Amino acid sequence: MKNLFLQLLIFSLLCSFCGCAMNYHGMKPMQVNYKKKATSHDLEIRYKGNYISSVAESYFISNSRNKNIHFFAVELKNNGIEDVELGRTHFVSVAGKPATLLETKVVHQEVKFRLSRMIPALALSPALGVLIGEDQEPETDTSPAVFLVGPALVTVGMIEIAAQNEKFRSDLRKWNLYGKRISPGSTISGVLAVRVKEVPYNKSLEFYRVEKY
Repeated sequence: MKNLFLQLLIFSLLCSFCGCAMNYHGMKPMQVNYKKKATSHDLEIRYKGNYISSVAESYFISNSRNKNIHFFAVELKNNGIEDVELGRTHFVSVAGKPATLLETKVVHQEVKFRLSRMIPALALSPALGVLIGEDQEPETDTSPAVFLVGPALVTVGMIEIAAQNEKFRSDLRKWNLYGKRISPGSTISGVLAVRVKEVPYNKSLEFYRVEKY
């Protein structure tokens, strides 16, 4: 087992790459324990900031922050006498700074796990089979299946990445409140993804109304 250390090292690296894909847990804004409450014009707001940290881990969090995208789980009640449409009649500010409400397509494209990040793992994967084969006894024929161990592991990881990305897209389509209409007296729960620069996460969320649109 002269190559055991290298085998374990490469196996660990491959698992590390693949494990990055398995870090999205799903959005459930209706189950959030909202602790922050505010009233902004005709909207009653309950919200939880930095929501991405509650539903995902490393990659999704770092990528959203690199893109200056803030996620809020929200519960909104329309106390006015007219319909509210987020992104048309009402817009948002974070910590007093105007923020851009983002539609599902933009959020998914910028925050999803990119398959291109698996290229190093795919290039490294054959080495695991080579090292295992070198540890076989000289008189023992090495099974061709040994050389598929690494690529198979990476392939499983890539399939999982695709599944996680699709789950993320599906949740955004279901819960993203951009463009949603709230009739008078109605209450809805969902998620807001907004872009705003130079604002720490978990800051206050406010809505402002556009009088003419």
